[in-house]
Amino acid sequence: MATYSCPTCGSALTRQSNSAAGATGGLVGVMLSVAFASYHCTQHGKIDRSQFPSEVRTKMMINTLALIFGAIVLLIAVIAFIVAIN
Repeated sequence: MATYSCPTCGSALTRQSNSAAGATGGLVGVMLSVAFASYHCTQHGKIDRSQFPSEVRTKMMINTLALIFGAIVLLIAVIAFIVAIN
């Protein structure tokens, strides 16, 4: 997972996701909740994606799509495994 810096102060950003979605959905839920999580700066609070340069937004979109794709592949693999053992 890539780390991003605050466009205002340069400090490291964290992603704040819904922990209930992760607990309910298991690993797939965690991956999806992180994919759609917002970025937070310790000094400035929530940072909108529009505040980042276009190349950083492109990287963010690629990482989000990769997380979504990985979650879908994982879900399909788990279903295929369950079908195979029955």
